[in-house]
Amino acid sequence: MHMRDVFKRLWGKRTGFAVLAVILVAGIAVGRVMLVPHDAMSLNLVTWWTSPSEAGALNRIVSAFEASGGTLTVQSVQGALAAEQTTIRMMNEGHAPSVAQFNISRQFDLLVEDGQLRHIDAVADKNKWTTVFPVYVQSTIRRNGHFYAVPLAIHNYGAIFYSQAAFAKIGVATVPNTIDDLIADLRKMREQGVIPVAVGQSDWELKTIFDTVLLGVLGKDAFLKLYRDHDLALAGAPELTRVLTYVAALRDLTQPSPEIATWDDATRQVMDNQAGVQFMGDWADGEFIARGLSADKDFGCLPGLGATPTAIIGGDVWVFPKTDDPSTMRAQDALAEVATNPRVQVAFSRDKGSIPARMDVDAGQLDACQRRTTALVRRGDAVSNAEVFESPEESHAIRAVLMRFWHRELDVAGVQKALQNIL
Repeated sequence: MHMRDVFKRLWGKRTGFAVLAVILVAGIAVGRVMLVPHDAMSLNLVTWWTSPSEAGALNRIVSAFEASGGTLTVQSVQGALAAEQTTIRMMNEGHAPSVAQFNISRQFDLLVEDGQLRHIDAVADKNKWTTVFPVYVQSTIRRNGHFYAVPLAIHNYGAIFYSQAAFAKIGVATVPNTIDDLIADLRKMREQGVIPVAVGQSDWELKTIFDTVLLGVLGKDAFLKLYRDHDLALAGAPELTRVLTYVAALRDLTQPSPEIATWDDATRQVMDNQAGVQFMGDWADGEFIARGLSADKDFGCLPGLGATPTAIIGGDVWVFPKTDDPSTMRAQDALAEVATNPRVQVAFSRDKGSIPARMDVDAGQLDACQRRTTALVRRGDAVSNAEVFESPEESHAIRAVLMRFWHRELDVAGVQKALQNIL
């Protein structure tokens, strides 16, 4: 398939590129050209990491790569969708980045199927990836027996972060892990002048809330039935009505503000004790860490809802668009080795709020929130995030429906009917 067709498949009807913020790191100054020998280990990365914790975590890899003799130029784009679209556009125009950040999703699969990514089996074999990475991680980056992505970390999309001071204000010492008790406490919090639920303005944040409640209330089997099996009966069932009713209750406990535009704006509300909770992937933990705050001391976290929670896991990966240039391929291989080094993985995750993709590292170096997710993953109490099962069009459509629900343009019945049509 021609690359133009691949671009159309991935682009769909989505528009609206974010303004690019080009950040040059590893010794390259903004607005200045550095001439690099053709055989030098010089690469360029397209990523969506822009928050303080994300930039700090990324610098762990950049610095380690620089120490090995490499140079990484980072082009940062606001938002995962816009970053992935930027990569696809650059590939379509014939000047693909040498490294690109991607989510493991059907978009990633399409690039593999259309032969646009370079496999890195030699690096995987040399560094025993089939031994050091758990089966789950291997399944996300391996297609048809080949490794097509560099696993940087595992994230828990279903984490919940909370202000201990806000709960102390209503006399709660132990934050409940059931949705009914949590909502009851959040309603008390509103009476005390605290914003109960912090949320930004992006549709994927609403999808995060929905998925967390869905998994916490109905369990792993129902989560998979809806997303993996496209169970239309479940989409219209009373069980999903119950889930959406809880989501509506959480929606009514938010306080929209033009000043809270992004997920990390909402995280800062919790950090500053202005808001009670945020339903957010554990990359939010990185923001607390970047502020110098400590889990279970300055803030709290739940790895999911329920007495026996299940983590919603996904991962940060880098892919290498195909190239025929030997020096670029050598540099890509070197970067893959650096990024999967045990020490680098731990340092990266400690800043990012994630857990290392490798399971042969010392979890004791991580904070309390990260250790809880690690325990769930090691026990197998985890499920892949929904994007693994959705096409790009389905993912976009579901988020759009939830956004309409959030803004009261659809009622519960309308959402359920829309989900049945999408699935």
